[in-house]
Amino acid sequence: MNRIAGKVVGLCTLMFIMVCISASGQDTTTYKMPEIFTKMLNNPGYQMDEVDKIAYEHHWEWFGKRAPDWTAVRTEFSRKYPEMNIDSLTHRARFIYFHILVGEHGREEDQKNRVKELAYLANTYGTGWDPHDLLSYAGSVIKFDFGYDADAFRWIQMALEKIKKMPQVHTPESGGYYIEAKASTLASILAKMGRKEEALKYIAEALPFYSTDGLYLEMDGTYGQGLYKKRAMSNLFEVLADRGRWLGIDQKKVLYKGKVNFKEDKRYWHELRDNYLKKEFPAREADSLMYIGAEFYYRTYVQDTVAWAKPFVEYAETYGNVDAQHKNQNAWELFIKSNQPEILEKALEWSKETLGKKDDPNRYAYLDTYANLHYKLGNTAEALEMINKAIVLAPENQKAAFEETREKMRKGKKTW
Repeated sequence: MNRIAGKVVGLCTLMFIMVCISASGQDTTTYKMPEIFTKMLNNPGYQMDEVDKIAYEHHWEWFGKRAPDWTAVRTEFSRKYPEMNIDSLTHRARFIYFHILVGEHGREEDQKNRVKELAYLANTYGTGWDPHDLLSYAGSVIKFDFGYDADAFRWIQMALEKIKKMPQVHTPESGGYYIEAKASTLASILAKMGRKEEALKYIAEALPFYSTDGLYLEMDGTYGQGLYKKRAMSNLFEVLADRGRWLGIDQKKVLYKGKVNFKEDKRYWHELRDNYLKKEFPAREADSLMYIGAEFYYRTYVQDTVAWAKPFVEYAETYGNVDAQHKNQNAWELFIKSNQPEILEKALEWSKETLGKKDDPNRYAYLDTYANLHYKLGNTAEALEMINKAIVLAPENQKAAFEETREKMRKGKKTW
């Protein structure tokens, strides 16, 4: 594969994964709830970033103690920040304290206390928040069975009422926000509460709303596939298959990774295609879009490349391998992500088919892919023969990279 193209694909993939993780509501120890600003404070001149800054500064003063004296903390806040809402600041500090403890130790008790603080803040101050904050808190709370589902459901309803009152609610920007709120957070908690049909209804509303315009994936060479469309399909699949729609990605990996596969899940994907996608697209496009949704789900929601490989192969052979360049790209994708011999053998077949034209200007890149696949399958002699041919044909500015690959093969090191 062309090394520059490979790096671009890798960078895009990294950015793509980061976006998906951020959108799913995953917490990190440096996470700050965006755009809350004045919602928790008496003084409108203060922003939530400032609250977090103060809370973090004090947290590190307390860290290492068995537990802060929260009465003393409140007193200290009252003395140092008399113009602030001390109750909201104290409980935000408590949330940050337990949040970092969860990151440090992963204890369930700290997680319970963290979620308890989230619930307190939303129940006490949520009426003044914007929809984004309410949905963010609800999404965080319903991932855990700590008894706050009813509270989260109320916050979601509050958020939806606020969204309805937004100006131009039916425009793509604000209307999409409303649909996404229903298709993601509200549908998640409805599914958790066993109200499956309602959850399906809300997600189904989102599918036709999001166009297929996007830079994430091509379909049949004419249709783009937007990120939100793929998320909506993944949400719909999880409700159809009675999976944990409300869980975070890390929780899903623990529950489902290595335990799901496209073959067994096909009945749900076919239901999604036949009952939902075909209402929006012609049959061929609906089928193609189904594969794209399945690829996205297994790669992003479950992060399972074994489960992902099957729909990827079926999509490529049915719709994606339209020419040598696409075959090479798809073969390289399998080379990078899969360790299954049968999948790598399939990629090797595609790669071999790209070598038919000896005058193809991209032949050196195709030989590189073919060589790497042979190498990963344990065929070192064949791999070295092919990489030598690639080096001869490669442009001068890429020969060094190919020679580095050859050296790794000679030393038995990984090239992926």
